[in-house]
Amino acid sequence: MNDEAKRHMVTTLLRPGRSVKEIIKDTGLSRTTVFNVQKLVK
Repeated sequence: MNDEAKRHMVTTLLRPGRSVKEIIKDTGLSRTTVFNVQKLVK
């Protein structure tokens, strides 16, 4: 999966009220990836 796809997936999941743990569980991405994408999105 490329970065763009990851970014899109995490962005979709980053609705208010969702925790990082939930995103990791749902996507199977690593914690680092999720945090990196969060930084990019903000």
